[in-house]
Amino acid sequence: MSAITKTSKIFRVLMHQYSPRVTCKRNLNLQEYHSKDLLKKHQVSIQNFRLLDSSLDSKVLSDFKANEYVVKAQILAGGRGKGHFNNGFKGGVHLTKNPNEIVNLARNMIGHKLITKQTPKDGILVDKVMIAESVNIKRETYLSIVLERAYNGAALVASPAGGMDIEAVAEKTPHLIKTVPIDIYEGITDKTAREVAEFLEFKGPLLNKCADEIKKLWQLFLKVDATQLEINPLVETDDGKVVAVDAKINFDGNAEFRQKEIFALDDKSETDPRE
Repeated sequence: MSAITKTSKIFRVLMHQYSPRVTCKRNLNLQEYHSKDLLKKHQVSIQNFRLLDSSLDSKVLSDFKANEYVVKAQILAGGRGKGHFNNGFKGGVHLTKNPNEIVNLARNMIGHKLITKQTPKDGILVDKVMIAESVNIKRETYLSIVLERAYNGAALVASPAGGMDIEAVAEKTPHLIKTVPIDIYEGITDKTAREVAEFLEFKGPLLNKCADEIKKLWQLFLKVDATQLEINPLVETDDGKVVAVDAKINFDGNAEFRQKEIFALDDKSETDPRE
């Protein structure tokens, strides 16, 4: 299920009257590291990360220091952590505190097929691995900006119950979902950003930090012609940071002529030709 379809389902749960969502001309498949790149370019707070390819060049890690590293195989399918490779290696997501282990972990992934519950039975070939700094998460929240005809424009969907299936949250505990229509001309104001940050239960200095992140995400949403931008989770770390840990972005296919660089990143290698 696509992120836009999922968000539209949330609207069906929350609202008695539902208008069809704004649809994409076609799906655009971005790898996780591409989404993180877009967030970083628009000053959204993310984990630092590096990328290893088949060259396994450890020089790209020479200036990358962290207390703990997350090593993640880059494929579009979910369930990577519980997957296995055709060479017998277990798991497409690994944690390590030893930087000297990173290249060896990547070597066991790159050039091999990762098999998960969401891949074809033979798996998907991994040609890149992302290495990100691990963050100590204190709380997980949910934030999404989506084009929705029910509001004749954009809406912001937020929940303090992040890091889980947001559909289940909407169905079982709808009071934990806040939906805010956004005036496309006015945008997300300081007042709206603070109100949403408060609903997400950020307090003290973190309230302003979260509000700033929300406004940056709105600017990203506009600049890349997104139809949906989902951050799940948007976290509070134990050292007082607000970090977008995972992002899913859908784009307006009709705006491809304005977003040529982004659409050039489209990864068709994992697309089922039957779709």
